Amino acid sequence: MVRNLLILVAIICGITLATQILDDRDRATSPVRPVIPDFSFIAHGKETTLYAHRNDIVLIHFWATWCAPCLTEFPALTKRVASEKNVTLIAISVDYAADDMEAFLKKYKDVPMAAVFDKELKISRRFGVRQFPETLVLDRNFRLIHHVTGPADWKNYRFPIR
Repeated sequence: MVRNLLILVAIICGITLATQILDDRDRATSPVRPVIPDFSFIAHGKETTLYAHRNDIVLIHFWATWCAPCLTEFPALTKRVASEKNVTLIAISVDYAADDMEAFLKKYKDVPMAAVFDKELKISRRFGVRQFPETLVLDRNFRLIHHVTGPADWKNYRFPIR
């Protein structure tokens, strides 16, 4: 009797787990992707917009120099972006001072990126960022195709087909 009950519980747990995995997979492959609305920002002393990067895969990356996981992840992220064609990095820093961001980024001056200092956290709040690093990967039509919370394995990340 107890054995049959345990078997029944195991079957129910297995079905529940399988259903959850299939639901998650369906959500991950859903063709409906939100389009990220255009916004403006200052990068390298010039005002620009997200939509100025049309025809590129865009990574909107939220980070800070006081965030240890951000500093660990940043070299692999920038190396990967530099090795890809038509991939744009918008690195949005939430540092306390722009000087902190600029000093850190000096070693990445050869990486094509828009470095943005989000002093008042306007952009971060707009996207509901609560944890760093956090990255939004957008396709060429600015549809959200991947939302990464926490550090990612950028070395092995598969960018969408161009």
